Order: sequence, then C-alpha cells, then structure tokens
Amino acid sequence: MKTPKTIPLSRRGFLKLSAATSLGLALSACGIADTKISTPQPTLPKDSKIATDTPPIIPEVKNFDGTVIDTAYLNAQGIKIASILKNDSIDFAPLPNPVPKINPPIPSGKETPSQLLSKDIKYASAHWGKELGLSSGQSKSGNALDVLRLLISKNSQLRLDQAVLNWANPKSGVSESLFANSSLYSERLNLINFPELGGQHILKEGYPQGLVIKDKSRLTVVGRNKITDGTERVVIVFEEYSKREDGTTFVDPRLRFAVLLTAEFSAINKDFLLNQEYLTGEDHITFTDATLPSPAENQKRAVKFNVLGDDVMQAIEAETKGLWVEKYADPASGTKFSLFPQPFLRYPDPKMDVLPSAIGDIAALKYETVSDKKLEGKPESVKVQAKDASEKVVLEALYSEKDKRWEWDRPSTLLWKSPTNLNEEESFSDWHTPGWSDIKKIGGTLSFVNDPEKGNVLEYEKTAESLGVMRVQVEKHGTPLVTRQF
Repeated sequence: MKTPKTIPLSRRGFLKLSAATSLGLALSACGIADTKISTPQPTLPKDSKIATDTPPIIPEVKNFDGTVIDTAYLNAQGIKIASILKNDSIDFAPLPNPVPKINPPIPSGKETPSQLLSKDIKYASAHWGKELGLSSGQSKSGNALDVLRLLISKNSQLRLDQAVLNWANPKSGVSESLFANSSLYSERLNLINFPELGGQHILKEGYPQGLVIKDKSRLTVVGRNKITDGTERVVIVFEEYSKREDGTTFVDPRLRFAVLLTAEFSAINKDFLLNQEYLTGEDHITFTDATLPSPAENQKRAVKFNVLGDDVMQAIEAETKGLWVEKYADPASGTKFSLFPQPFLRYPDPKMDVLPSAIGDIAALKYETVSDKKLEGKPESVKVQAKDASEKVVLEALYSEKDKRWEWDRPSTLLWKSPTNLNEEESFSDWHTPGWSDIKKIGGTLSFVNDPEKGNVLEYEKTAESLGVMRVQVEKHGTPLVTRQF
C-alpha cells in the first residue's frame, strides 16, 4: 500500500464554503434518495420552534479532526440531549454533515428539534437491541455509553459507505452543536478478492475472541485508545444482518462493538476495505472522495481518530472482552447449523464467578468449544471449556436457553467453594464469596459433603447421588442462578 501523503488537518485549510442542508433535513435523515433533490421552504405555524432564519453555513473542509470522547464529554452531550428533548433547544441541535454529500429525504417541515432527536434515539435503541436511557430528557452519568451509541448509529441510519460523518459546529459563541467536531468514517467490508474465506472474516487480534464479521458488514471507526503498556487499540462498530433468537426484537441491522489491535485493523484495511487506508502508528485514516476534482492525489481526505478515554474504553471492554460463539449444529436447518442466540461470552471473572482456588492466571487460560451430539439442534449442545497451561479443564461455560445467557461453572462438580458448616437440612453458613448465601436442596437432602478441593471429586459426586440429591440450586441474593443436575 502506498504511504499516504501527510495532509494538514487544520481548519485553516478550508477550500470553500457551501450551503448545507437545513437543520430539519440534517436531523431527520434516515435514508438515501436516488436522485438529486432540492429543499423546499416549509410554511411554518405560529410559535413554531423550528428555525426560520437562514440555514447555517457549514464549512467545506478537506480533512477532519477527531475529538476526545471520555465520560465527561459524553455527559456534556447528554445535557444537550436533555435540553433539546425538554426545551426544543435549537442552540444545541446537531448538524450531521456527511462527506461526500448525500441526499436525504425532505422533512415534513412540521417536526421540532425534540421530535427529530426522539426519532434518532428510537432508531438507535432498535438497532442496538436495547432501550437507550436518553428518552426521558434526563441527563444521567450512567448513560454515557448510550450517548456514544446514539452518535455511532447515525452513520448506520444514513447508510454511509466510503464516507465520513462530521458533526459540524459553524456557530460562534459559547454553545456548541450536539457531537460538534467529532468525525466517524464508515465503509462496508468487501471480501470479493478472498473467496476462500466463505464470505466472513474471523478476528485474529482483538476481541471478542473469534469474532465473525460477514461480507458487506458496515464498519464504523469509533476511535482509538492506548492502555498503560502502550498497546494501541481501535474501536469499531460492525453490523449484523441475520436474526439471532436472543429474546430481543431484531431490527436489521444490529449494531455491536468490537476492539481491534492496530495490526488487525491495518490488515483489515489492506485486504477488505477497498477505499480506506491506514498505516500502523498513524493518527488518522485516509479515503478517496471521487467527488473532488482530479488528479487522484487531490481526492484524498484524512480523518483523525477520535481519542477514547480510559473510562469509556473500560465500558466498551465490558461488552467485548470475551469469546464469540458463532453457531451450533442443527441438522434440521438447511445450512445444518443455526446462529447462536447470544454469541458473546465474557471471560471468567472472580468477582462474578465461583472459581477454583488453584485456577492460576485467568489471562493465561485457553478456550475450546465442544459439542454434545445428543443435544444437536439446541444451543445447549455447545459448551466452552477453559484450560490451564497443563491442558486441564478448569472451567466450563454452559448456555441457558431459558435465561438467554451463559454461566461459567466448574467442570463436572458442584458449584461451591470449600463449604464447611453443613448439616442435614441446613444451608451453607461459611460461604467464601460475598453475596452468595443460600443453597437449596431440591428433590432430596444433602447430609454429608466431601470437600471437592481437598478430596476426591468423583467420590464426592457419588456420595451426593447416593443420598438422593437430584438437583442443587445456587442463589445469589435470592435470585436463582444455576442448577446442577446429578
């Protein structure tokens, strides 16, 4: 790949000014027309909150700066969202500026800023598969990642491909438009030159581990972050177009986060993104805008990465740092497999899981997916085994179709850690993990326990079975979590 020429990213490089679409047009964009259109001037009712003055002039820039996206930034945008929703504030109304230009549908001329923004929030909620905590017009610090989801979803809403969405801020004074100065580039994955991949790319360096991204999925570059050891990561959002039976209402496309190491991001750019260029270590990506006058060198635009704060990165990692289980065997399906309802399985966590005391370094565990042929056709046929350095299985993840979630468990043993004070018809009083309290005995009583960490595990299970214990259910704060069947 040819090394792109360094392009100044200052806004002093403005080439020209062009009139942008009206505020209502920019806010309500949710599709792409096939032909050029003009914007009519709507007849406004009295006391309308819609801006009646000349639409703002958005500077035409060749290159785009990013911004710092941390919790403070997202909370500040949350305050603007609340102001728009509660007060129909035009001061903060967003001005998404797609480059190259597209032609969204003409607005009705009767919608206020709050109505238009409510539509954007509704779109984002549907396509992320979760209700964003923004509709009430209340700014809450816990909603920071939902604010980011709203920002990202606009690229999908406008169906951008080989284009950047720059959130303009042409105003002078104190107030800034919603998401002002942020820039997100989108392009569809193209595997046309790699038929041997079968229409999908499996993530090699990043997470979720083993993530499968399909051909033609739109990738949106959210930003980058460096961890303490200097390793740089790039956050993207990818789209899924096939329904998974995960208990939510599926709306095409479903948006999901992913985190790539820069080597992986560079490889994807080189092989699968035909118009995006990135060299490891650079602070920007470049793309070709054929609407600019030739020669080709003049058609290059640069987009600087947004810089993600550590707090935002941690929140994204909570949704991505783990394993991806794509499918399970299903003989009744035409393809002989079905998509896994909940493909994301987080890594084991000592704060959330009952782990063996001698498990060692969790980060060093290796994972393997195994299937039970007797259960083929069901998601429960798949389990994930975690192995230590000696290849010993130390944990298993089992999927509950009823609860639509994964749970980490000890392999082929009961679920507790070294219980001591157990008598007949009593629950464990010496529980080693705070918050875990009650062991209910169902279908029998348990009057004797051989410590699984100090004794023979097989003998332990035989003892439990011989006493007529059919199932043991573990609860946390009164909520049933997992049940072991003997």
